[in-house]
Amino acid sequence: MTRTFISLKERNFRYLILSTGGIGLGMWFQQIGLLWLMKVVTESPTQVGILAAIRGGTVLIAAPIAGVLSDRMSRRLLITLVTLASALQAVVLALLVVLNLVEVWHLYLFAFLEALTNGISWPVRQAFVYNVSTREHITNAIALNAMVQSASRIIGPNIAGALIGFVGIASCFFTLAVVKVAAAIATTMISSSVEQASTQKKESAWASLVGGFKYAATDSTILAILLIASAMPLLVYPYVQFLPFFADNVFHAGPQGFGLLTSALGVGAVPGGLLTASLGNFRGRGVTMVGAYLVYILMLILFSQQGNIWIGAAFIMAAGFFHSIATALTFTLLQLWVRNDMRGRVLALHSMEGGLQPLSSLPMGIAITSFGPQIVVTAACSLALLVISAVAVLAPQLRREPDVLQEEPQVSHV
Repeated sequence: MTRTFISLKERNFRYLILSTGGIGLGMWFQQIGLLWLMKVVTESPTQVGILAAIRGGTVLIAAPIAGVLSDRMSRRLLITLVTLASALQAVVLALLVVLNLVEVWHLYLFAFLEALTNGISWPVRQAFVYNVSTREHITNAIALNAMVQSASRIIGPNIAGALIGFVGIASCFFTLAVVKVAAAIATTMISSSVEQASTQKKESAWASLVGGFKYAATDSTILAILLIASAMPLLVYPYVQFLPFFADNVFHAGPQGFGLLTSALGVGAVPGGLLTASLGNFRGRGVTMVGAYLVYILMLILFSQQGNIWIGAAFIMAAGFFHSIATALTFTLLQLWVRNDMRGRVLALHSMEGGLQPLSSLPMGIAITSFGPQIVVTAACSLALLVISAVAVLAPQLRREPDVLQEEPQVSHV
C-alpha cells in the first residue's frame, strides 16, 4: 500500500490530485448535461454527432496551442485561468436553462467553449504531473492521477444523472461551476517552486509549434505510441457520445441508465489504476499497453451486443479496468521518452487525438441513425482491433525500455 500511494507523500502532488478530481467531476457534469440537453431538444443522433464534432474540432486546434504555452509559461497559472473561465461559462449556460432560453446554437457554442478550456487544461495538466513528481515515481504519479479521473467518472455521471432526473438540468451546470472554482483554488495551492524553466524564449511561437511536430515525427518510439493512441478517438471513443441512445433506446433506462453506463467505465478504471500504481517501473510496459488496449476494445464489442443494461454495464466496467492500465502506461512512456523542453508539446499532440473524433463522431451519428448503435459500435471497434494489432506488429521498438534515471532520453530517429 505504501508503494501504491508513494506519490502522495509530495504536498504539491496532493493539491494537483485535488484539482484533478474537481476538473474531472466538472467535465462529466458538462458532458452529460450537454449531451442530454441536446437529446431532449432535438432527439437526433446526428445532432449529438455534430455536438461531438464541434468539441473535437476545437480540441484539435486548442491542444497544440496549449503545448506551446505549456513549454513557455507557468503551467500552474495557465490551468487556473482556464478553469475559472470554464466555471463562468457553466453559470451562463445554467441561467439560460433556468430562463428557458436554450436553443440548439447555444449548445454548439458551449460545446466549443468547453472544448477550448479542456483542450488547453488537460495537456498542460498532464505535463504538470512531471513537475510535481520524479522520474522514479512517474508511473505511480500518472496512475494515481488517472485513477482520480476515473473516480470522477464514477461519481460525476451518477450525480449528474440524479441531478437531471430529480432536480433539473440547470442544477448540473450550477454544480459544475462550484467544483471548477474549487479546482482552481486547489491549483493555486501548488508551490511555484515546481515550475519549469521557460523554453524557446528566442524562438517564435510558430517555430516552437512546428518543432514539436518534427520532434514527435522523428522519434520512432514516440511516433508508435501516438499512432496507437490515435486509433482510439478515431474508431472507439466516439461510442461515449451515443451512450444516451444505448441507455434510452436499447436498454430503456432513461438518464439514470445513462449515468450508470458512463460511471461503469470509471468503476472498473479505479482498480486498474491502483494495479498500475502498485507495479511501478515494471518491464514490458509497451507490450502491456498494447494488450490492455486490445482487451478494452473487445469488452466494448461485447457490451454493444447486450440487451440488458446490467450485463452491458458489467462489460463496460471490465473495459474500464483495461483502459485505465492502457492510458496510464501511454502517458508514462511518453513522459519517460520525451525531452524536457518538448514535454508540453508532445503531450499536447497526444491530447490533439481527442480532436480526431469529429472524423468519426459525425459519420457514426449518421450511421447510427440508419443502423442503430449496436451494429455501428461493433463495426468500429472491430476495425480498431485490426489497426492497433497491425501497428504493434510493425513497431518492435515498443518493446524497448526507457531509462527512468536518464533525464534526457536519446532520440531514436526513424
